[in-house]
Amino acid sequence: MKSTVTAILAAILLAFGLAACSSTPTSTSAEILSTKFDMTTASKAAYTARSSYFIYLTVADRVKKNVPICSAATSANICITTEQMAVLKNTELSADQATLAGVTAVRSLGDNPTAIASAIALSNAAVASFKAQTDIWKDKIKS
Repeated sequence: MKSTVTAILAAILLAFGLAACSSTPTSTSAEILSTKFDMTTASKAAYTARSSYFIYLTVADRVKKNVPICSAATSANICITTEQMAVLKNTELSADQATLAGVTAVRSLGDNPTAIASAIALSNAAVASFKAQTDIWKDKIKS
């Protein structure tokens, strides 16, 4: 019984191995309007934007934890207004959603390079906006 199971497993693995070797390699480029769209470059751009978002998220989290909201009772040297906090949170949320959409696009929209390029452009814009907000605070907060 054990040798039969082993033989069956070996046959299945051999079949998968042969299928993998005989398959035609897929292209990482797509033709769109007579120009090549490189999916490898698109993937790198999407994941770079997502990684950048996470870097700026650490700064935003430090601001939220360490910088008090400005009020008449605030005696801290530095504080953040409720409006500034709302802008920080909104740009954080936008960057999160946009970078997630960019990553999702490169993972699932391989047949639509225009949508992928648009998602990546939007994610880069959202990350740039989020970076601008975190840059205001990064030198003012404790590490």
